[in-house]
Amino acid sequence: MSTSGSVVLQNQGSYMPLSLITNQVESASLNEFEFFLYNLRSTNYITHDTSINDYSVFVNKIIKLLKSDVVFTSWKALQLINVLFTYNPIVLCSFSKAIINELAEKVEFMFKKTRLNKSQQSILYFQELIFTLQNLINLLRNKAILRREVLTPNLAPIIKLMVNKINEVNNIDTIEIFVDFLKDLLINNTSVFKPYVNKYYQFLSQKLSMDGLVQDKIIDGFVYCHLINLNYENSSGKNNGSNADMKHLKTNVSQAQWNEAIEAIFYEMKKIICLYQDILNIDEYTKKLIELLPEAKPESDNIFKFLPLLNLDFNRAHSLFEINSRFNLLVKLLEGFIEADTPFQIKFNSSTILNISNIVLNLQNFKLLKGLRKDNNVISCLSLNLISLSYDVGLKLLEILLTIKDGIHLMPFSKQIVSMLYNFLIPVFNQNKSNNKNTNTFNLNKVMTQKLNFVKLYKFLIILSKSNEGMFISNLNSEDFETWNSFMSLAIILLKDDESLYFKLQNYTNSVDQQNNASKKKKTNLMKKTDTISDIYTTPQNFCFKKQNPSAIEDLYNFLIESVKGVRISTNVRSLIEKEAIVDNKFELMKYLVLNPSLESSNQSILPIVASKATEDIRYWLKSIILPSLPQNFIQHYDYPSAQEPIAIEHEDMDIWEDDDEEEKKITVDSQENLEGEPSLKKQKITDKVVDIANEEQHIETNNVTPIEVDMTEKKEDSIKVIDVAAPVEDDDEDSDIEIPDLDLS
Repeated sequence: MSTSGSVVLQNQGSYMPLSLITNQVESASLNEFEFFLYNLRSTNYITHDTSINDYSVFVNKIIKLLKSDVVFTSWKALQLINVLFTYNPIVLCSFSKAIINELAEKVEFMFKKTRLNKSQQSILYFQELIFTLQNLINLLRNKAILRREVLTPNLAPIIKLMVNKINEVNNIDTIEIFVDFLKDLLINNTSVFKPYVNKYYQFLSQKLSMDGLVQDKIIDGFVYCHLINLNYENSSGKNNGSNADMKHLKTNVSQAQWNEAIEAIFYEMKKIICLYQDILNIDEYTKKLIELLPEAKPESDNIFKFLPLLNLDFNRAHSLFEINSRFNLLVKLLEGFIEADTPFQIKFNSSTILNISNIVLNLQNFKLLKGLRKDNNVISCLSLNLISLSYDVGLKLLEILLTIKDGIHLMPFSKQIVSMLYNFLIPVFNQNKSNNKNTNTFNLNKVMTQKLNFVKLYKFLIILSKSNEGMFISNLNSEDFETWNSFMSLAIILLKDDESLYFKLQNYTNSVDQQNNASKKKKTNLMKKTDTISDIYTTPQNFCFKKQNPSAIEDLYNFLIESVKGVRISTNVRSLIEKEAIVDNKFELMKYLVLNPSLESSNQSILPIVASKATEDIRYWLKSIILPSLPQNFIQHYDYPSAQEPIAIEHEDMDIWEDDDEEEKKITVDSQENLEGEPSLKKQKITDKVVDIANEEQHIETNNVTPIEVDMTEKKEDSIKVIDVAAPVEDDDEDSDIEIPDLDLS
């Protein structure tokens, strides 16, 4: 049956009787069942005389279907509950208590039969069952009497059942269903959840190490558990040990607990950072930053005691990546505590977060301590470990501050942040082998190995440059501009084709040619293994990767556009940007390059090139740039005198007399906007009269205009041609030229 039938029935004011649906719903096919659901959404079942007995029979039918062992039949009951109780308030007010009890029994039934860990079909059905239960709870939540008489008495057994049974679940998908449902109850029904929060908190603490999307949901639940007093060992003795008056503490328990958790996260981060003091040769500046990090307080020392100790061993170099997983977990927890919506004010120290980020970004620039094992396996794992921490921890902490109130927490540290971001460039600079110092040129191979990480960096730089309407860029000094120019140079390299393999092979072949005969034999032996490897040496460019994905390229161009708007760019970097914009026909970047010319006098505008490549898409702004307007200093505007007497202008040298009729005529500047090859002048009307010097005093009294002395003896070579609108001008009339002298405004 088609679904359009329900629309026709509703438009005609008719509807299918509820008794007929009751009789046919159990044996209905999928299409027929869908037709019934559409009809149940109609308001006709409310406006017509549907008796409460009809509703009662239909609800009993739904309960019968729900208790069925056939999955499809029980699934029908869930769909009927969702539609009927959502669109029919009479049913919601009359039968919600019975249905919520039946859904809770069905959840318990699923646990008793241990169906959740058997098949994917049972997991999907359980997900639909929890959705139906949550939908019914949300429908009851905002109704005063229903919430008091139906929801609150039945919600506590449901929470108790879910919290007690969640430890028996091993399937990740099922755990995700539980966590989503309990998070909603934890936020919206805090008082009912209070007796069970400690047990649920213990479960979440054990599952924090789970990977994937479920970890983010577990972290959210873990964070919102702190809305209820969890009775930490130290804080519970402090608050409840003497049975003191708790009235003044009840409103502050959650806030104090929340802020203590944030401080505990900072201390856990400090403990991990201190591990690197035994591995790396850290300088004195970074050591001072580590000392400035907050120490553990008695009330927050044991909050994260459930986290297992890190098992680090240089004989197993890959164990260093346990630091990454632990640090990422702490960053997610910190983000959850800072960005969560709470009924109270959150307190955290922005400088502490900035110092942790600064330390993590500096770690990749230090070497191993003397006496430690320095084999290739340890060095490579440690290098990857520190690079990962730089982007996943150091940059992520800055992003957290940047997303709060449009980066207002970063504004006081604008100068410090640029120097911190410079640490991302140090590992990809070419290194001078003689003095082990970095130069200002980039190593192409190193850049391409971190290409995906740099995309994260440039997304952050775009948001940073736009925050507070560009206030961050406006606060940069000359040294910061040099760093920002380095970021622009690196962006140009990332926009080009990935030729790292080409250069690597080219350097390899050149070194082979310069080596002795023994090394040439090695190359010959390599070539003998297979003939196809000769393609690498004959056509290495065919093995190069293409450019990055379009979204990454767009981010790089957006960064260049934002930089051109507000950063002082050096001549060399600007020329690279202009070439890249012209080659890729990026007119948006060309536009801002034209509108924001370089401060260097030797730099030339790319406006002619942009004009030659112009299309209809950019002419709306290109025309305003190419077509100049008339200079304003040649035209002076005055008010008309109040007296209507004719005013004559006489000059001995000019022999020009103008009567009153001619003087009221409007004179326009001759402008031909469609001249080819030359920019044209816009039409501008000159409607004001020039005040006669003889009548200067009268003009002051009537119009209060400051008198202007006209020096008629000054330069007369500056002249323009004017044409009277009423009178045609002959080609051979040379006396029509009018000389307008310069005005002495002193």
